[in-house]
Amino acid sequence: MSRLAWAGSDPTRVEQPIPELETTHLRVLIANERKDRLVLVAPIVVGLGHEVIAREIDVADVAP
Repeated sequence: MSRLAWAGSDPTRVEQPIPELETTHLRVLIANERKDRLVLVAPIVVGLGHEVIAREIDVADVAP
């Protein structure tokens, strides 16, 4: 099923099909100084089909 771009209030514009977006599997590093936020964000990332490869509280520990 193809989605259509909204033509807005311009009656001269024609709705164009929007190509389906390709889903990419991401490997995600989550960094946040608040541990409670890490706990909340990680399941969301996994639920979107991505992989959490690391969680860090101290951003300095992530990389230079």
